[in-house]
Amino acid sequence: MSTLQINLDKPQNISVIINYILSKFHIPYSLISPLELSVEEFFHTVKNYCEYVNFSVELKESVLILYFKVDRIHCHTANDLNNTLKSNIILNSLVDNLYIDGDSFALSYSFSYLNKTIYYDRASMVKDYLNQVALRI
Repeated sequence: MSTLQINLDKPQNISVIINYILSKFHIPYSLISPLELSVEEFFHTVKNYCEYVNFSVELKESVLILYFKVDRIHCHTANDLNNTLKSNIILNSLVDNLYIDGDSFALSYSFSYLNKTIYYDRASMVKDYLNQVALRI
């Protein structure tokens, strides 16, 4: 499971992310209008909808945390990885944590607008390349 944390006290941070969540999990736009709801109302609206989709939600103070199973992007070469990072709008704009899984360069991702961090797993052979990529993210 991956985590998306949204600070609901900062509306400028949530509109793009909320739109992504709505489209990602096929939540009707009419169901959620986060900028017009209080934190608690938004939380309960999303929580009530969670039983129909593959994620769960938690509210800690003013931070909404969504837990969900991430998509996987398979990159077999450094060039594939580079092209994926360049072409994927979500990776370029919202994804801050990249999880490398195995020698096939399978790349899974989680969402957080808070910190830009790259974590390395078993694919240590691409560490230097990823350090270069990280400078461009």
